[in-house]
Amino acid sequence: MKKLFITMICIFILPSLFFKDGGEILAFPTQEKAYLHTDKSFYLIGDTIWMKGYLVDAQTHKESDAQSRFLYIELINRKNKVIQRKKIKEENGHFSNFIPLEKDIEEADYQIRAYTNFMRNQGEEFFFTKQIPVYANTSSLLTANIEYDSDETDGKYAVITLLRKDGTLYAGSRVEYMIRTKEYMNRFRRVRTNADGQIRFKLPDREKGVEPYVYLSLYEKEYVHRKRIFLPQDYEYTVGFYPEGGHLLAGVQQQVAFKAETSTGEIINVEGYVLNQRKDTLVTLNSEYAGIGSFTVQADEADTLCAFVKDNLGHERSFTLPKASTTHISLAIHQDPTSVHYCILTPLDRELNEDFGLLVHTRGKILLNRVVSREQLSDSIPLDSFPEGIAHFTLFNRDTTVVSERLVFVRKPDAVFQLAVSGTPADSRQPVKMGLRILDNQHRPVQGNFSLSITDDFAVNMDATTNHVVSELLLNSDLKGNVFSPAYYFSSCTPTIEKHLNQLMLTHGWRRYDVSTNLREAKYKYEVEKTQQICGYVESHFDKKRLSHFALLVSTSQKAFKQIVVSNEKGEFSFTHNFQQVKDRLTEFLINGAGKKPKWRYGIYMNETEYPSTHHLHWQKEEIPLKSRAFIKSVREDYTLVNGEKIYRLPEVEVTALQLPDGGSHIRWLNRRR
Repeated sequence: MKKLFITMICIFILPSLFFKDGGEILAFPTQEKAYLHTDKSFYLIGDTIWMKGYLVDAQTHKESDAQSRFLYIELINRKNKVIQRKKIKEENGHFSNFIPLEKDIEEADYQIRAYTNFMRNQGEEFFFTKQIPVYANTSSLLTANIEYDSDETDGKYAVITLLRKDGTLYAGSRVEYMIRTKEYMNRFRRVRTNADGQIRFKLPDREKGVEPYVYLSLYEKEYVHRKRIFLPQDYEYTVGFYPEGGHLLAGVQQQVAFKAETSTGEIINVEGYVLNQRKDTLVTLNSEYAGIGSFTVQADEADTLCAFVKDNLGHERSFTLPKASTTHISLAIHQDPTSVHYCILTPLDRELNEDFGLLVHTRGKILLNRVVSREQLSDSIPLDSFPEGIAHFTLFNRDTTVVSERLVFVRKPDAVFQLAVSGTPADSRQPVKMGLRILDNQHRPVQGNFSLSITDDFAVNMDATTNHVVSELLLNSDLKGNVFSPAYYFSSCTPTIEKHLNQLMLTHGWRRYDVSTNLREAKYKYEVEKTQQICGYVESHFDKKRLSHFALLVSTSQKAFKQIVVSNEKGEFSFTHNFQQVKDRLTEFLINGAGKKPKWRYGIYMNETEYPSTHHLHWQKEEIPLKSRAFIKSVREDYTLVNGEKIYRLPEVEVTALQLPDGGSHIRWLNRRR
């Protein structure tokens, strides 16, 4: 059975205007979003990652509104080192390319990152990232399982159990290992495994910014087995509590969301209860999805609430909730099929003596800008007024200070995909024709830019909860922090998923547009790249002084492009090239002095390109689907499944022989070489 995966760019039309105090209209700074559609969700060593990139305006989600014409693609390992980088030029409205996975690449998780030079103005946390596992295509003779325990007086320990391919223990084996907790000068230690095939060591403190791991070598006769095991950066979990609207109010029944996770973003499911100072149990709590949940509670003035929680391994911790306030106010919001309802909550016995301003926008499009009178603190907005996506409600006081914020996700009917197939994959090596038709919710045809990936369902079993283009543009790219399985929230419109989506809005803040900042003053450090710019400088070989007003001839090897450039007062030069004159994908430029000065008297040097850091990457622990695990096992053990039977592929054998002189039918074997 073949499975078809379809990527679609959603289209919205949004003006880039923002309304602020006193009727002043402020222009939002232009921003961009990138997305990469890869052909598979995991790869084997030696595979090629095929991809298509999409670049859209962050507000309108239109490709035609994006200004950049170059997209940077990076493959990054678990050490946060870039091992491959490509700069891709737009061709016919899209960015298509590939990344080969060399034979010597390590079996591990990697991240693909995509961004434009212009996107660097918002920071690396706005870049598109996708975690991709790469597996070895041969079975490892060493399997390592790691567990953690603690000593009340001596801190945390790691216990690594080493096993053979058949599951037997490596008992009494010599092991050398190194715990990487700093950039350099990490010591190697020599031990032997115990009777249970284990080694145990204390987890040391690590330097900031260093991804900790254990690198070990196990010696078995003439063989040496090596393994790299990444360690968590924090061995404790935390639970954050987020009252609706930003403040826990005294004497008010209020919704409070929470999220449990480690510092590396690993999801932790917890359960527990909330006590007041008198040790009364006010409410119980349970994680519902991805460590997130919510409950309703009422806190008294000057009371301190404490949550006692336990994770799925039985580890208990306690956390103090935010202090109940008598001076703040909060926005409370709920949706129904026709409207979004808002209400301003105030602490018990507090009387408001001022009006407030309410601003509602979706990706910069202002939907509502009104004064909320203290006599009418609630109202409704028709759902038809909202485009699909995150609506940002902001409440201001008379000094235009933000006093409360709330995010709401508004769903719209999905597009309809109609797929017609003629032929069947059962016909070996026969073409299969497919027709694809895309309709909107009114069943009208939709035009767009699409990419298809066709794979074997046994080999590549897709997880419906992983990120896709809709979840990336509408959800993941606009929220702070890491969103676990963002496509889950678009898998259906059940009340459970709607509740989980609302809890996500309560625990993740808005990040793209700061409504409390004068956005007109935004300055761009990194410019839009519409053409390729190449920069350098010229200096004398004798005194190393920069040579100003020095003429250079720039050309391609095929002489399809020629240009004279002159260095400035600082001896610097630059030129741009749009590649319209050159058809080759790989272009080499030749730069020589245009005058009569001998080459040995001057030097031409190129500026080193500055690339963004990799410190904001977020690594997740992901499970590969069962079907894909079966495929990887079949590759490693070198067999295929035919009608439920394992057909093993034997190594090729080359046989050479000589015929007997009498011409008989017997063959004398000379050698047999594998």
